[in-house]
Amino acid sequence: MKIELLYFSGCPTFKNAEDVLAEVMKELGIDEPVEKIDVQSQEEAVERKFLGSPTIKKVSLLFS
Repeated sequence: MKIELLYFSGCPTFKNAEDVLAEVMKELGIDEPVEKIDVQSQEEAVERKFLGSPTIKKVSLLFS
């Protein structure tokens, strides 16, 4: 499993989302790294299916 936290620079709720995500992961016993991604452009937002800031995504991997 891969967890991504997407946001734009200056997002006012990024830190809160990061803290809540860490708390929930701890409560559920999920010990996975979170990749923080600062979405830099409209093109990157479309490519990553970034609908709003912040966005938390769980990406399933077929191979790791």
